[in-house]
Amino acid sequence: MTSHQDIFAVSYKQAIPLTENPSSLNTQSNINRALLVENHIDNFSENVFTTSDKYWLQEEKTIWDILKITSVMKSKIQQIQTTKIEKDIANSVLVSIVEDLKVINNTIKLYFYQEIESIEQYHSTYSSVAIRIAKQLDILTLKLEVRIKWDGIVSDREKQALWYVFELKETSKNLKNFENIKFDKKNEVRAALVRLVKDIKKDIQSLRSL
Repeated sequence: MTSHQDIFAVSYKQAIPLTENPSSLNTQSNINRALLVENHIDNFSENVFTTSDKYWLQEEKTIWDILKITSVMKSKIQQIQTTKIEKDIANSVLVSIVEDLKVINNTIKLYFYQEIESIEQYHSTYSSVAIRIAKQLDILTLKLEVRIKWDGIVSDREKQALWYVFELKETSKNLKNFENIKFDKKNEVRAALVRLVKDIKKDIQSLRSL
């Protein structure tokens, strides 16, 4: 994964000097802009958290770093929502936050794109495995059906066997449809295929016990 450390060297981490008598009062325009930027920071942070949770990425360092920096941004943007600060200082802090938000926004978009693409590649690989298993399962069920008597009088044992064959054929359908299933996390992909394989083993064991 590409390193994102270079984007976190932000200028607004410096202490913001407040004063009761600034030589040039902060403007209402700056304060209003700061309020809008604060709302944007809140929405951005919420989107990062929601998306990272959806794709099981909330524990990743990149996510923590970005949420940490937006927390600092919010703290500083709140500090300049006052007239007890030099207008130029407030404007400088505001501009630096807006500029870094643009960089961080592009970074998180790329990060999520790479992670989601990784999940899709993972899904594609497991889908190929599922198809191979389904082909082998189709051959097996065909052979089993041929071996079961079809003379019009089916014994209870043969009825049970036919039921398990039917279950295996249904599992084969699910395997062939594996690529169409929507997954949000890598572990879901593997877990789904493992469940299907376990179903196959269970039905085959049941057939052998008849």
